[in-house]
Amino acid sequence: MFLCTFLLPLIRAITTDNCKTIECGTSITSDNCIEVIEDTVSVYGCKAGYICDYSILGEVSAWQNVSCTQSYNLLNKCGVLYEEKQLTGMSCCENTDCYSNDCISNTCNGYKEGEQCDNSEQCDTDLWCNKNKCSNVKHLNEDCTIEVQCEAGSTCSSGKCVKMFSLSIGSKATNAKACISNFIANDICENIEVYSGSRKLESPYACIIGDDCTYKLSHSEDVYMTSKCVCSGFNATSGYCGEYAKYLSDVNIMWSEVQYLTSKCSGNLAHSVDPQVLYSCESISYSQFMKLVRFYGQLAYFSVFNSDVLKYCGMELQIFDPSYEFKVTVAGSWFMSFGAVLALWI
Repeated sequence: MFLCTFLLPLIRAITTDNCKTIECGTSITSDNCIEVIEDTVSVYGCKAGYICDYSILGEVSAWQNVSCTQSYNLLNKCGVLYEEKQLTGMSCCENTDCYSNDCISNTCNGYKEGEQCDNSEQCDTDLWCNKNKCSNVKHLNEDCTIEVQCEAGSTCSSGKCVKMFSLSIGSKATNAKACISNFIANDICENIEVYSGSRKLESPYACIIGDDCTYKLSHSEDVYMTSKCVCSGFNATSGYCGEYAKYLSDVNIMWSEVQYLTSKCSGNLAHSVDPQVLYSCESISYSQFMKLVRFYGQLAYFSVFNSDVLKYCGMELQIFDPSYEFKVTVAGSWFMSFGAVLALWI
């Protein structure tokens, strides 16, 4: 699936000074897919059988060349490629595809209640691995100590099983997944607001290289982090305050729309925020998956997305989808214009 291979890095590595120009390369290669020559960074696609880790395009650190790496897959007798053994709920063609060695109707089953296990992903749905035996999960509002004890689509926060992304900004939480923003600070659900000095910035949070970007918590109004304006990749003077874009208030609607309480998977996979996992485990629909990936791609590569420097190759190279605007009118149009935000996450 084309969109499945989008990368979801944390924002860490385009620079904040000595800015370079980023451009789409004109060929495909099995050598460097990101090549730094003096003040120019060229981005290339890899030849068939090779893949590229483009995450440096969304990071804040020193530039370096990135090479294509060979992609290894296992081919089973059904002609299906699997990169590794399949867990409970994942597709299969034969028993040996599964960790449990139990493939029924092209789906890996897990161990049943009372059977021995090494981890919760080996147990069947609605079970978790408790002292090496598969046991029933706990339901919403029941006591818990760890997330995998709770039913699918919920998490353990403040000692209780809580529906993921259900707590409003300002609520107390000990697990970010419990918050509508998927973000906590000082055990409080928060969003990030972006400032330059005392001036609050609006999307796309443009700044001048050398300026400070101040990221404040929306509920407590405390300063969460201060860092330098991040290079745009377009020129040496313009940039964006986008290092914490995935915690902006825009993401709240996205996370609330992907709340789920079903999964054909188990363990950590039944409590995931990874779009690929959620779709593979049938926790979200294909349309939700596409929106989630497109949105999180834009946030993960915030500077190069907003500067349009990879406008003509971002989609082709599966880095992000440039056809969606980051900021749109959210109310009533989020499903139609997923650019309202995410781009996980991840």
